[in-house]
Amino acid sequence: MSYESKIWKTGDIIEAEALNHMENGIAAVEKQQGPAGPAGADGQDGAAAEITEVTATVDANTGTPSVTVTPGGTAQARTFAFAFKNLKGAKGDKGDTGATGADGQDGATGPAGKNAPTITGCTINVTGTVISGQLTMSEGEPIAITGTYTAGA
Repeated sequence: MSYESKIWKTGDIIEAEALNHMENGIAAVEKQQGPAGPAGADGQDGAAAEITEVTATVDANTGTPSVTVTPGGTAQARTFAFAFKNLKGAKGDKGDTGATGADGQDGATGPAGKNAPTITGCTINVTGTVISGQLTMSEGEPIAITGTYTAGA
């Protein structure tokens, strides 16, 4: 159905028939729907992303703790890098001196050495609670130093 509009002129008499024609045209426009669009293909789910790498770094500073997260990789192979800052606590007060321990027994004196090797160098590294290093002797192979420690209260 096509609507034919009325061209109004000065002096025209507004009659019920003309008003009804206009009302019916407005109602028809409200009921109209546009043509249906073309049928589309059903979409398929995309591939699930996979986290392929996560790294974390921690600095040795004190202050307000923070972390910076840097995403990387691709949409299907995502990576994340966490950079932690200021996680180290402030140095605490020195504790009280502990009680003196009991005297130990004297060990037996070893035989006198002749031309015994001597220590010519010593390197000790402390990283966190891990101790490593090396003794260099005047003779023979270097001796590895390994161990851990726990800070006393």
